[in-house]
Amino acid sequence: STFVAQLVTAGVLAYFIESLNMMTVYQGAIVGVWAWLGFHATSMLGGVFWENKPWGLYYLNIGHSLVSLVVMGAIIGAW
Repeated sequence: STFVAQLVTAGVLAYFIESLNMMTVYQGAIVGVWAWLGFHATSMLGGVFWENKPWGLYYLNIGHSLVSLVVMGAIIGAW
């Protein structure tokens, strides 16, 4: 379930990092930040605007996804 979703996310992130030829820890982490900003942070805004979820929950969720993507990107970039 969630584990499989994270594996898919890591696979797609690895594809992005490889396609961009970014093979350092720092460059992988930067790709993680851009993927987070372009996909996670923006798509989760709908919950705040349309479902009236609190901003605090939004910040908690996007903070978690930011850390996850940056760590994934750093590991994949180093690998």
